[in-house]
Amino acid sequence: MRTTAACLFRKPAGISFDAAALTEPLSGAWKGLIQYSQMGVGDDVVVIGVGGIGLLCLMVAKAAGAGRLIAVDSSDYARRNALALGATHAVDPLAATRARRSTGSSRRPRPGRRGRRSDRRRGTDG
Repeated sequence: MRTTAACLFRKPAGISFDAAALTEPLSGAWKGLIQYSQMGVGDDVVVIGVGGIGLLCLMVAKAAGAGRLIAVDSSDYARRNALALGATHAVDPLAATRARRSTGSSRRPRPGRRGRRSDRRRGTDG
């Protein structure tokens, strides 16, 4: 790739190439979590998807003093990594579906009556 010298930054000698490669995704995690969401000390944080960027968001939240850190991912591997890096809880969003399949139940929970069109016509909440 070609670019101009103005777009390049010299890597300090004391920083490894691995650490230098993480500066951009880490700054993006910080900017999204701290600057845009305005997370404060003690706030609970939910990270949906704890791949590379999600784990960086989780670590930034922990370093910034988050309260509960909840990692949501369908991968057991990703959830274990999140717990190892500071998540207080790890949730499998597909757990209910898997449990229903393992019991042989294909029945889905029925939605409540609230908000049905026929109820709105009658002027009731259901």
